[in-house]
Amino acid sequence: MNNDPEHRYPSPLREDLPPMDGVYHVTWVSARMARTMQQLARHPETTKDTALKVRNAVLHDLQNFESGYDTVRRSSLLTATGEQVVASTASWVASIAHRP
Repeated sequence: MNNDPEHRYPSPLREDLPPMDGVYHVTWVSARMARTMQQLARHPETTKDTALKVRNAVLHDLQNFESGYDTVRRSSLLTATGEQVVASTASWVASIAHRP
């Protein structure tokens, strides 16, 4: 991350304005949470009621990802590795966004 740590940005999971590395982190974590919840929703031992709640959590996590991803896309100065991680994560989110 090459952003100035003194600069602050909006974040989907925080009321305060964190530095870009904080936004980047919660954006990636939101995608991981969506992935985990998606796997839980599809697990054969998950009840229908729980699966419905978990699918709603997936949608919420995806919204958080999109919010953070928008900030990262607009304002981040990523390293090459950071760009690869963000692109890979965004690709995965796009692949499941229509079928949580």
